[in-house]
Parts: sequence; C-alpha cells; structure tokens
Amino acid sequence: MLERVPKYTLRKLSVGLASVMIGSGILMNSPKVLADTNDTSTASSQIEDNSNPNTQSGAIQDKDNSKPSTQSGATQDKDNSKSSTQSSATQDKNNAAVQERSDKSVTETPTKPGNNDETPLSENKLKLAKTLAELPASAKVPAPKPTTAYATYSDWSDLTKGKGIAYYTANDDATTTTGVYNNPDATSSDWLKLANGKAIVYYTAKGKGKDGKTYVTGYVGEGSKSQSVFDVDQIDPDSLEYHFIYHQDNNANNYGVWFNFAEDKKIEVDGRRIDSNGLKLKSKDGNSYNWSMNGVGDGGLYYSYADYLKNHNNSLEKATQISLTGAKVKAGDTIEMTIPVKYVGELSDTQPSLDFSPHVDEYFDNGTRLIQHWSTLYFTTVRQVELHPAQIETPAKPTTDKYTVTTGIYNDPQITTSDWINMVHGKAIAYYTAKGKDGKTYVTGYVAANGKSQSIINVKQIDLSTLEYHLIYHNGDKEVGSGLWANFADNKTIAIDTSRLGADGPQLKSQQGWSYKWTINGPKDGGNYYNSWAEYLKAHNNVGDQATNISMTGVAIKPDDMVEFVIPVKYIGQLSASTPSLTFSPHINDYGKGFDQNWADLYFTSGAQIETPAKPTTDKDTVTTGIYNNPQRTTSDWIKMTHGDAIGYYTAKGKDGKTYVTGYVAANGNSQSIFNVDQIDLNSLEYHLIYHNGDKEVGSGLWFNFADGKTLQLDTSRLGADGPQLKSQQGWSYKWSINTGADQGIYYNSWAEYLKAHNNVGDQASQISMTGVAIKPDDTIEFNIPVKYNGQLSARTPYLAFSPHINDYGNGFTQNWADLYFTTVKKDLSEVKRVVLLPTEFMGEKPGESDWKLVKEISKDMPNGWDTFKISNFRTYKGSFNMDSLPKGDLPSLVYGSAQYFIDLSKIQEIFANHGYTVKYANNNGKAQEMPFYAYSTIPLAKRVDDDRPVLNDPSIWVIQVQAVPAIILNKDQHYVADPNAKPWDTTSMIDEIYAADDAGNRVTRDQLGKLPKTDVDISYEYQATGAATAVAVDKVDLTKAGVYTVTYSHTYANGQVVKDSRKVYVDDVKQENKKITRTIIVHTPNGTDQTVIQTATLTRESILDATTGEIKSLGKWSTAKWETYLAPKFKGYTPSPAQIDETTVNEDTQDTTVEISYTANETS
Repeated sequence: MLERVPKYTLRKLSVGLASVMIGSGILMNSPKVLADTNDTSTASSQIEDNSNPNTQSGAIQDKDNSKPSTQSGATQDKDNSKSSTQSSATQDKNNAAVQERSDKSVTETPTKPGNNDETPLSENKLKLAKTLAELPASAKVPAPKPTTAYATYSDWSDLTKGKGIAYYTANDDATTTTGVYNNPDATSSDWLKLANGKAIVYYTAKGKGKDGKTYVTGYVGEGSKSQSVFDVDQIDPDSLEYHFIYHQDNNANNYGVWFNFAEDKKIEVDGRRIDSNGLKLKSKDGNSYNWSMNGVGDGGLYYSYADYLKNHNNSLEKATQISLTGAKVKAGDTIEMTIPVKYVGELSDTQPSLDFSPHVDEYFDNGTRLIQHWSTLYFTTVRQVELHPAQIETPAKPTTDKYTVTTGIYNDPQITTSDWINMVHGKAIAYYTAKGKDGKTYVTGYVAANGKSQSIINVKQIDLSTLEYHLIYHNGDKEVGSGLWANFADNKTIAIDTSRLGADGPQLKSQQGWSYKWTINGPKDGGNYYNSWAEYLKAHNNVGDQATNISMTGVAIKPDDMVEFVIPVKYIGQLSASTPSLTFSPHINDYGKGFDQNWADLYFTSGAQIETPAKPTTDKDTVTTGIYNNPQRTTSDWIKMTHGDAIGYYTAKGKDGKTYVTGYVAANGNSQSIFNVDQIDLNSLEYHLIYHNGDKEVGSGLWFNFADGKTLQLDTSRLGADGPQLKSQQGWSYKWSINTGADQGIYYNSWAEYLKAHNNVGDQASQISMTGVAIKPDDTIEFNIPVKYNGQLSARTPYLAFSPHINDYGNGFTQNWADLYFTTVKKDLSEVKRVVLLPTEFMGEKPGESDWKLVKEISKDMPNGWDTFKISNFRTYKGSFNMDSLPKGDLPSLVYGSAQYFIDLSKIQEIFANHGYTVKYANNNGKAQEMPFYAYSTIPLAKRVDDDRPVLNDPSIWVIQVQAVPAIILNKDQHYVADPNAKPWDTTSMIDEIYAADDAGNRVTRDQLGKLPKTDVDISYEYQATGAATAVAVDKVDLTKAGVYTVTYSHTYANGQVVKDSRKVYVDDVKQENKKITRTIIVHTPNGTDQTVIQTATLTRESILDATTGEIKSLGKWSTAKWETYLAPKFKGYTPSPAQIDETTVNEDTQDTTVEISYTANETS
C-alpha cells in the first residue's frame, strides 16, 4: 500500500461521503406496499366484512357494519349511526366524547444523535414544547435530524443488499463506523404533510459498545422518500425505538391516521422496556384520545390497549399497527407515541439483508384509505475494511513570472490554465515542475482542453535533474471506468528518469487508500500495454526509459477518490542554431464516453539575452554633445502595434567616450534627434529594434527600415558573414526578409539570398519585413544592426535627414517614425549680443546664393531682432499659415545646421505696409494671403548687393535679411512755386509703379511682379499752411496756394491687406521786391533860375518763400530799367551843355546820379 499519511476517519469523511452517495446511482428496492388483504404481516385498509352478529372479547370489528353489534372489550371502529351496546368499550365514531385529563401530560422531546451522555429515549419522557402546536407546517421539526454520517464508500444498492463495505484507516477503531446509513438522495427530515395535519415518524438506535451514539433514520416522507440501512453489528438491538408525532391542524376533513411500526420476524415490540403504565398516547394539551392496535394474526380486528393485552396473553411482542382513524384530535393539539422495539431478524448467506416499510396512511372516516406514505428500512451487516489513505499534494499553481533570462519556466499569460480538466467521470490536472538555478520551483501551465496551455522551459536556467511530471485525477460519484489516459514523455525531448525511480517504478497514490490497477507502454509498443512496471521491464530488456504513456481507461475508481502520479523525467533534447527550440505536448485523453483530447504545449529552448532598451540621452545641447534629442518631442515608450509593441532607436559613441542614444521611433513621428557628426565616432553607430509580441501567434505585421543608402548605410565591415541576426528571448527561430529601396517589392528570405542578388554587396540593404511571420505569444525579438554615416555636409547642405520607420501591417497600415538630423554646430548664441533685422528687397537668384538690396526708408523703423527672431534646431514647420510652426520658449543655446529660422511678421508687416511694401504672399486655401512669418532653412547665403552697409561685419552682431516686397513705389517729393495761373496737379505724377504684390507664386524680383494701373489707388490729402502747427484734410493739391501737401496713396489687396505710402508736395510762396534808382537833371537856365528834372528807373525781383516756414528760400535777379534820353531846353542865344543826356540802362548796380545842364551865351558874330 501507499505511504502512511494523516488519517481520514469515517467521521471526518462523512461530509465527503455524503457528496459521493448523493451522486451515486441508487437501486432502490421496491417498498412493500400494504396490500388490501388480511395478511397479519401488513397493515390493511380493507376492513373485514362481518355481516353477522359477532361477539369477540376485546376485539374491534374493523369494517363498515351498518347493523348493531354487541362487543365485549372492543371499540366498534366504524361509522355507526345506530345505537349499540358496548361492554368495556368506547364507541369510536364521529362526535365521540373526548375525555379530559386533569394531569394534561405532554409529549417528550426526542433525543438528538451524537451525544453519548444523553438518556436513552426509552428512559426519557419526550417533552414537546407547548409552542409546537402553534407552529405552521413549515416550522422547525420537533425531532432529531436523521443521521448524516453515512460513512460508506459502497454503492447504495450494494448497501441495501448486504454487500456494503465501510472503510477505516489503520489506527481508527470501531467508533468510526456507523449504525445507521441514510440514503442522501432519499432521506426526509421534515414534517410529512397530511390532509388534516402533519406527522413525523422515525426510528432511533444506540450504537454498540463505546460508540454510544444515537442514530436516527430518515423520516417517513412524501412519495416514500426515505431509505435507511441498519448495520445490525453496530447497533444495540435493545435500543431500537419507534417515534410517532402528529399535529392536528383542523377538523374540517374527516381523515384519520393509521401507522405500523413492526413486522413479524424482523421487528417486534420490546415489552421488557414498557413499564406498568403501558404504551401511552401523549397529548401536548393533555387531551385523551381513543386509539386501537392490531398485531400478527389479528386480521382486521383492532383492540384497545387493554383488550389487546387481554387477548394476547398480556404480550405486546406481536403488535404491529396502531389506528387513530376514529380519534378526533383537537385542532392545534400535538400527540406523540414512542414504542420500544427490537430487531429479531436472522441474516444468512442466502438472506444477507432484510427490509421493512413503516407506513403512515390516511383514511376517510368511513374506513376508506386516502393515501399511503412509508419509508424503507434495511437490516444488514456492513463489512469493514482497513484503508491506507495517501496525502495527495495540493496542485502547484503555474508560475506567473514574466519572461527574463533567469526565468526557468515561462507560461503564456493569455493561454495558461490553472483549472481542472472536466472529464466524463471526473476531473484531472497534469503539469511539470522543475527547480531553477535560482533555487525557485517553476511550474508549467496545466494540460487543458483544446491545448489552451503553453509553457516555455529555459533549459539553461533549470536544474535538469529536477524535472517532474504530476498527474492528479479526482473521480466523480460513480464507480465506473475512469476513461483516463495520459502521456508524460516522448523520448525525444523528455524521457522518464529511471535513475530517480524506485525499483517498483511509477507509484499511484490514492487519497482514500485504494489500490488500483494501471498499465504502461511506450511509443514502440503500439497498442500493447503492460499491467505492471515489472511486466514492462521484462518486455523491454529491463530498460524503462522508453515508457511514455499510462492508461487507466477501464479502471473503476471509487467515488470521490483522488489518485496521483508523480513521475521523474529528464530533458534529452539537443538544441542548435538550426533547432533553437523543441516542442512536446503532454496529453490527458478521456475515453469515458468516446474520445476527447486535452493537451499542453511545452517548448524547450535556451532563450536569448534581450538587451534592456537604452534610455534616450537627455543631455542639453552643448558643443560636445554627440546626440541631442528634442526635449519636446522625444519618446522612450514602446510603440503600440496591432499584435505587440516595438522599440527602434540608434546609439553612437561620442568622442567624449559616452554612449549617446536617440529618441525612440514614435507614433506620428513624435521623436527628433540631432547627430553632431563632429562629436561622434562614426564607426560606432548601431540600430536597435526590439519587438514584444502579444498573446496571439499571428502575423506580426512588423516592417522597419534602418538606413537609406545615402545618409546611413549598413556597415558590412562590422557584420558577420551571416548578416543581421535576430535574437528571440524564448529561443525561437523566425523567418525574416530583407531588401533595399531599389528592390521595389522584392524581399529576400535570407542574407545569403540578398547577397547573391546584389553581387555580394550588402551595404545598400535598408529594410526588413516580418509582416507575415507569426511570433510566439509573449516572445521578444531583437535586431542589433551596425550602420555607418555616409553623408557629406557643405555650405549648401548644412544637414542631412533620415527618418527610420516601424510600420504596422497587422490591421491595415500604420506608420511610426523618428526624424534624425546629421549636422554640426553653426553658431553659439551665447556669443551673439545683437540681432539686426534688415528689410531687403529680393534682387535675384544666383547659384548657391541670393541677392538682396536694403530698403533704406524702412530700416530705421525695424524692431529689435531678438523680439521677432525665433530658432528651432528641429523641424517645426507645419505650413505657411500654421502659427504652431513658431518654436515655443527661449532660443536654443546652440544653432545646428538643421535649424529652422523664423521671423514673426506680425509687427513687421505693419511697418512694411506703411512704407508701400508688404511681406511675401502665399497661397492659403486657394487665396493669396500675406505670410504671418518667414521660415528659413538656412540664412548665411543671403548677400547684400548695395554698398550701403549700416552694420559692421561684427561676429557679435547677427544680421538677418527680411524680405520686403514692393507694392506702391512712389517718386520723390515734389516742389512747386505758387502760381495763380497754375494748371491742376497731376495725381499720377508722383507714382512710379503699383505692383501686384499679392502674387502667391515663387519669390520674384520687382521686374517679375505684375503691375497695376497707376489709377488703381486711393488718395488722401492733408494741407499744412506755411508756418502753421497742424495740418488739415483737403481734397486736392492746390498749386496756387503755398504750403505743404501730404499725399497718401493706398491699395487694398485681395485679402484685405492695405498697403500705403506717402509723399509730400511743397508749394512755395512768391514775394515781389522793387528798387528805384533816380537820375536828377538840373537845368540852370540863362535867366538864372534852375529847372530840375528827375528820371526814375524802377528795378524789380522775386523772393521764393519756404513752403513750410515762410522764410526766404531764394531771391530772384533784379530787372533792368532805362533813363530815357533828355534834351536840354533851348534858350535863344544860348547853347546848353550838354545839350543832350543820353539814354542810360539802369541795373542793380546803378547808383542814383545827378546831371547839370548849364547854358553859355552864344557869341555874337
């Protein structure tokens, strides 16, 4: 037998046994139905027909007798409406008088089982609480509960037939056995509902010897629902008692009750335990009721108690029945009778069991039976057998550790079960255990329906000498062929380890201590199974390590028993590069009804060390930083894919010895990294791809690229001959394919195939696909691929970009990527003290540069460059009109060649528009609109073409060109002199050109812009009078009116942008100036008087007065005049001298003058 374990006594097992018996098939003997005959061994409902007058001493004529009769000592138990003469008898009929008792006795409370100190029922007056009469039918039962310690492992039908066996452990004694067994599927423990009340009927018996327990049968129940077995070897035959309790509800229906309590040669009344008071019918309310009894040989005759004794030699041994059919129990009263009985049956080999059915029958008052109720009692002996129960291990729970390189057994969390397999006749568990090199015990998932269990055993991490197979089977409630078949090895991956097996081979343990047969075979045995380990060894040259299967398909396991095998096994597989894993599927098959398979999949592998993903570098941007990750757009999270998660990133060694790590490839390209090619070791670049599969073994959908053949290339000098290597954490070998962009859709299934197709040159390979490759659940795979930087930077190419992708084809197509920039540091902004923004007009494009000309009139109004200049080392441009393109926060400390520069034009546009210029226009949803900002990829190639350089070439000053587009170009200010006769002023005379500056095309020069009519403007005027402090609005320029006119031209473009510029018209005033110069002629006449003649010459000139101040701005030339010729007057006889003063031109230099004329007398001749 099996090793000794803590015992399970029958007492302890009683509950479990109940569950077994409940489920067992019960073969019930047909209960003996009381025939309507005069057989003295059965109760009869047919009252004897005696039509003739009959005189019987002490007898009741139990029939319908319509005629009067004279009876001595008997009660006429019938409905007799006529008068009768009775001697020492009570007429038991309707309206019979009820004799009131003064002592009002009550029924005794039945003794409950299990208390060895209780007084035997025969010695204890049962007392029913008065409240019982007040209880409804569903109320508590005033009787002990039927015994539930049915501690037998036998089938119930065997028990009733005398074939029962009770089992006990080696150091249990007889007290663990049971005196009464009640069928758990057919035991009543409640009131029996009757037409006019309710009843309880049961038997009790004491156990033999020191057992001392009181055992209780099931109650007589509805539908004959009670079966009980007495073990006559275990009960005291002198302790048997019959108990009857009846509670009356009301008297509306004239029903009576009849019951039998004994049967000849089986159960008799034990007169020795009846005192001198005899049998008593006790009433809770103290009432007295008539009742009659009958026994063996009495036929249909019933007697009162005294008459029965009188007619049976004062003996009650043969009494079997009591009738209350005529007793009208008062409503609410409860009556009780306890009758000591004894077992008198004789068992033999031919009669191993006796049965008896106590009845409770209901009768109409006329003697017609209404309905029968009974239970069935069996008297037999129960054989006792010693058991040696075994301790069945509690099934170990499957390991739940995540997969690491130190994990001995990894169970797929999505398809690992820890549940029993439900089989036709029971349930089973099977699993493997192994000790890890870390000292832990690892447990596989259990064998499961549909193979829903997968476990990976890492052969490098477990102690291979500790592998064990565990099989536990728990049988149901029927002792039938279990249908159990199991295999535990395959002789390829796992074999039985005979070095750890005893000489007796595998051992079967039974929780109940049974010894069961089982058979064993191996893969070469075909259908031949061997009935013992010894037989198997004999047939296999004493070599046992080929055994793989165990069968118990036809073995009947006891109800509720649990059996177990623990079999040492060993790993015998051989892994290699071509065979990185081995698989074995242990089965538990169920032949209980047809054929059902259950299995688990075990994978034996050595696994691979998958690196812990390196965290992206978080260094700030310094001149020595090898990789600078955008702190706003750098992720260190796994990409969520349809069937798993992925990580992709690059590493490089810095010249400072540090290892730098890019941000991870991310959803929506939310990852940006800068490589400073001056600061990294270009021979150390590596690409890292890690993919963790989910819980389904389906096509992964994984595709990724790691190079572009331009900026990055595969570095074959650091690649082994076998090319890129895939590592599996679980040790699997997966297919993958590779190509380069030039291969279009052609992928090569191995590195060798790729090289063969590319003339043995591999450095252009750039993409790997595993889209259709089914990766094992929860496996993690990894690629580490050396790459090299192959780019060339220049002034024209300050950076190179590459975007590695991880695309998901698991359900449609989803892209994930990172943006990498390979560049150098271009400027240290800590050295820049001033940023100057120059408004410049585009003058043309030359190879590698562009020409610009300063717009001087705007320059003085430009804002501080620090206020509007923004820089991002990472690409932030999202479109010409998306303000989110503008970098947030402070300027970076360094400017890389990858930088984007932005000029916020919100203030500058206003300045430009007031000078006849505008910012550049672009297309916004089909409409031309001025740009809200300028974005530059590079700045250094802009060149000034004019000679005016207002900013010196100072490294601390950063000069940035800001494009100004000409819109309204005006001529210079105009100057006029007020002229009352002036013509109207020409409004177009001041316009040079009006340009269609809202062109949304490419950048163009002024000559390439479209032109608008000079009249396509709005004009406004202001007039400021000479010397006035303010100007007023006027409607024109008046050239006749001196002053200053401000003329503003404006043009509204399609998007509503107004561009304007102004010029001034100066109208100077004119002032006339006169200057008189005189010539005085004095004529001295001969008569002595003087005549004076004054000639005046008037000279004129104009003064131009400044239109603004009124001050003389310029003086004109003096005009000339004449002094006319003057002839001296004539006086006779006299000659003037001079006789004529000539005409003289007078100019600004001529002075006032005096001329005298005198006369000389003529000489007379």
